Parts: sequence; C-alpha cells; structure tokens
Amino acid sequence: MLVAVDIGVSGGIAIEHDDGRIELKTPAIYTETKRSEGKRLKQAKELEIAIAAAVKSGDTKLYKKLVTSYELRIKSSKNFYDLKKLPKCVPEGKGHFILENVSRMPHDSAHNASLLMEGKGFYRGIAACRGLQETLVMPAVWKKALGLATGATKKDSIELARKLYPDLAPQLTTKQYSKNLDGVAEALLLLYYLKNFIINPPEKPVKTKKKKNG
Repeated sequence: MLVAVDIGVSGGIAIEHDDGRIELKTPAIYTETKRSEGKRLKQAKELEIAIAAAVKSGDTKLYKKLVTSYELRIKSSKNFYDLKKLPKCVPEGKGHFILENVSRMPHDSAHNASLLMEGKGFYRGIAACRGLQETLVMPAVWKKALGLATGATKKDSIELARKLYPDLAPQLTTKQYSKNLDGVAEALLLLYYLKNFIINPPEKPVKTKKKKNG
C-alpha cells in the first residue's frame, strides 16, 4: 500500500492499495460553530484592548506576543483538523507513506503556519502508528522530478495529475472536490513520485570515460 498526503485542511490524500486501486480522499475537518466563532471574536476584542495597553506602555515584547495571538483569533480559518476522524483517513496495512517536508513561508499568517505544522505532525504520527515507511520530500524536489517548472501554479499540478492518471481525470473536478481539488491533485503527484522515483527509481545513465588519443 502506498499513501501520499498533501498537507493542509484544503489538501488531499491519495492511496494506492495492494490491488492497484487508487482511492482519493480529503482530510477530516470540522467547521467552527457560531458559538465558538462568537467566543473567538470575544477573545479578539479582549486582545485589542490589551494591545492598546501594551502600545501605551511601550512594551514591544508583549505587543508582538499579543498581535500574534490576535491573528490566531481574528484571521483564523473556520476549518480545522478533526483529530478524532483524521486517523481514519489513513488505512491500516503495511507499505510506504510520503508527504512534503513543508515549512512556514514568509507570507503565511500565524494561524496558517500553525495548521501546516500541526498537519505535518498529525500525519507523521498516524503513519508511525500504522507502521508505514516514511518519506519526507521537499516540494521543489518532487516538482522538479515530475517536470513542473519553478513557479508552476496549482492549475499546472491539476493538469499534470490528469495526464499521469487519465482514468482518474473525470474525478479531478471542482464539482467533486471543491476547494480541495489542487490538494488531491498534488497528493496524486506525490504518489506518482513515491512509486516511480523512491520505490522504483529510474536507472541512472552509465558515464563512460573518453579515451585520450595517443
């Protein structure tokens, strides 16, 4: 069994079973309720008052800490990982597991960066519990191997996934996966990379030394 994960609440999971069947999934998430949203906004309002006090007192260290907390409250997505259901997204069985070795990007908000790192930890823990052999790969590495140029868009990933898996192309639509389409597509590309570059790597051409004349 091979399992590939594109991390994120809008990511995707691609599983190739031992019989060759490929299963596509989206991560288990839950949506913030109105009650919890109201609580979050209340906390944000309290933080606004605390931030104003920190500015007045000139405490820059406290100010930065409060601003980070404020971003978590006010700018957070309404979708979060469902930790009770997430393990069920990865089936039991022996095999290999691959996911991107992601890190925080400069443009990421504190909340998005937190979700990214949490997802990486959650999935690695699930894979370890399942006894799957883990492979971490940098995004630039697998994308270069599959011929995706620097600066390639999510649309490019979707088109490449449709090309490499034509039988699954009809499923790779926004109607089927909505906001998770590019996540599912990149999970498929990671699956292809795992199978064709890690487990069965292409043979490297043998270099022959040129004989010197004379």
